[in-house]
Amino acid sequence: MTACRLYTPLPPTFRLVPELELALLLRPPKGLSKKFPKPKENGNSMPPAGRAPQQLSDESEEEEEEGGRRIAGVYIPPAPVPICSTECVGPRLIISKIVNENFKSYAGRQVLGHFHKNFTSIIGPNGSGKSNVIDSMLFVFGYRANKIRSKKLSVLIHKSENHQNIRSATVAVHFVRINDLPGDDYEIIPNSEFVISRTVFNDNTSYYCVDGKRVQFREVAQILRTHGIDLIHNRFLILQVWIENLKYLPQNIPRLFDLIRLQDERMKPAFYFALRNTLVANDLNQARSVAYGATRYRVVTLEGEIIEIEGTMSGGGREKRTGRMGRSATVTTDENPAEIAAMESRLEELGGRLAQTRDRIRNREDTVSTLTRDTQKWKVELSSASNLIKLSKFKLHNLPFRPPPSELKTYTLEELSQFNENELEIASINCHDILKKMKPNLSAINDFNEKDAIYKTKCEELDDVTNRRNEVRQGFEEVRKARLSEFMEGFHIISYKLKEMYQTITLGGDAEFELVDSLDPFVEGVSFSVRPPRKSWKNISNLSGGEKTLSSLALVFALHYYKPSPLYVMDEIDAALDFKNVSIVGNYIKERTKNAQFIVISLRSNMFELANHLVGIYKTNNCTKSCSIIPEKYARMAEAQIERGRSV
Repeated sequence: MTACRLYTPLPPTFRLVPELELALLLRPPKGLSKKFPKPKENGNSMPPAGRAPQQLSDESEEEEEEGGRRIAGVYIPPAPVPICSTECVGPRLIISKIVNENFKSYAGRQVLGHFHKNFTSIIGPNGSGKSNVIDSMLFVFGYRANKIRSKKLSVLIHKSENHQNIRSATVAVHFVRINDLPGDDYEIIPNSEFVISRTVFNDNTSYYCVDGKRVQFREVAQILRTHGIDLIHNRFLILQVWIENLKYLPQNIPRLFDLIRLQDERMKPAFYFALRNTLVANDLNQARSVAYGATRYRVVTLEGEIIEIEGTMSGGGREKRTGRMGRSATVTTDENPAEIAAMESRLEELGGRLAQTRDRIRNREDTVSTLTRDTQKWKVELSSASNLIKLSKFKLHNLPFRPPPSELKTYTLEELSQFNENELEIASINCHDILKKMKPNLSAINDFNEKDAIYKTKCEELDDVTNRRNEVRQGFEEVRKARLSEFMEGFHIISYKLKEMYQTITLGGDAEFELVDSLDPFVEGVSFSVRPPRKSWKNISNLSGGEKTLSSLALVFALHYYKPSPLYVMDEIDAALDFKNVSIVGNYIKERTKNAQFIVISLRSNMFELANHLVGIYKTNNCTKSCSIIPEKYARMAEAQIERGRSV
């Protein structure tokens, strides 16, 4: 789970776009963002779990914020205001405690906390259940089972020798808003406590509750977002995997299937069926960084350790178990005549069915072809009719002017005597015959008027659509320019703060965060180079493990400076650091916790010794339990005993 995903290839640059844009809080238009389905199982509302949801509610339920805009029916919220500070003024939200009930290694009801308003460290031996604290939060925050190191949700239900047939598990996170007072004191804002919980059953269904009332997940996310905890961009949860992903911006890790060379190429599909996209890493650290990234992979190391997609790991030991990896493998097959005959018979049967299917396909293709020809014919006729209408309209507008007939001439008797009556009668009959043969369409004028009205209506519709298109095009251009402007503003702030952060935690180093293509920053990504103290400039890919971790933490702190969160949860971010650098990072966190809550999982003494509260995690009878102590209280008790000893 990461706030940004980092893509290959790394040297000489790595890509943080558009994920860096997310970290900069430039949210995409909500109407254009991907909507996740809201399936329901057993009547319980199921969240779009497995990844932080990108859309928390339907458009009809969203309230338009001041400064937002709507383009072609798509609502675009205003750009978030960057905080650019580590100071927090006014009330803030903290986690007071977490209650796990039959969740993973926690049997029965186990309370984690109370957590201090500033700095709490979670400590305990390996395998005791420290990481399950993170998993419990991921569970409540809507993540799918494979993101919580499990195959399915029902696996999250506790099962041990003394606790069998448990049907459900529940995690409840208790929140409260406080006002800081001098020292460790604070006052709770009245009626600000609320509890968000999620319950899972052994049939893999689950539901959410807020203060005991069932709700949909989008309501949970909306409540947390109003208090500054953004599940979309995830600025508050910093896992070791996050740091590892930055350290190993990625690397050229091959697939095991691509390394296999076979004498019988026909066996390749069988090998791919077994291996799929299994990757080969150099060591376990590299394997973890790849396996637990935003996209899960099955990874095997050169020493034989295997990390499955669901997160389980097998192998290890003192001796390397290379097997046939790296050596030529010969594939042979044992032929059984009876099986071959049966397979050939089956093949003939399938061939017959395939032929029938192809015949049906050809018949459908003929039908489609006929319909296509008819459609083309109708289109031609329609086009001809349209042209005829246009031509008729043109002819109607260009009819020659005919003067009105003159008055009938009056003949005298002498003039009439000159005409032959029989000739006149024959001429009249001929005129009538000509008129009968002409058969004029007297309804043509009405038809023309109808077609002309339709034509004018279509012209008006075309003008309306054209105007709307121009408006949308102009709005899109404005949004594109605003996106670029806001991104560059945030990028420059983060770049400047990154330099400052790296200098602080390395005691004199330097860092550069630059765009590869300044004209189009959303295409080529960024280049991250650092200069450790008393060393030359290097790309992050060429640094040692500890230097990569420090560089990654500097970037993390710079991103969180741009938009801080009221609380942070960190999982063993100091694992690759030496004693000196752990102290530097720990003291920076200690300084930062004056106005924010930090919950840090750590095994390093010079990190957790700085904490205000310690939450110890331990196991008894395959069940995880916890206890909470206040180091300062015991330190004062120890000093008092020393003073009494001296006085005696």
